[in-house]
Amino acid sequence: MTAVLAAVVALSLVDLDLTLLYSTTLGMVEINPIARSIMSLGSVWVVVAWKLFTAGTAVGLLYYTRRHATGELGAWVCLGTLVWLTGRWMNYNHDAWVLGNAETREAVSHDPEFVMLGAE
Repeated sequence: MTAVLAAVVALSLVDLDLTLLYSTTLGMVEINPIARSIMSLGSVWVVVAWKLFTAGTAVGLLYYTRRHATGELGAWVCLGTLVWLTGRWMNYNHDAWVLGNAETREAVSHDPEFVMLGAE
């Protein structure tokens, strides 16, 4: 279970890194309404703190309950979710060049799910 949770931590950090990369450069469409709400505050540091707090709390609880079936199941569900999310990021990375086009970015920026953080 420790290896599964280590993978959850690693993939969570990759997610955070890519979120910050795109949200501070090209902007991005964030479909998670909670994350979009946090990002609407415009602070990179708030996003980092929120991600570290939520992922850290989840991993801590899963580690604490790792000897129980529900804890093990939860760890595997988290890992599966993050593997799925990594696949989504791979698709986004492939298509992100489209946002480099000023006309496309202007059109996408009117999407209510579009976010862009200011560099701090």
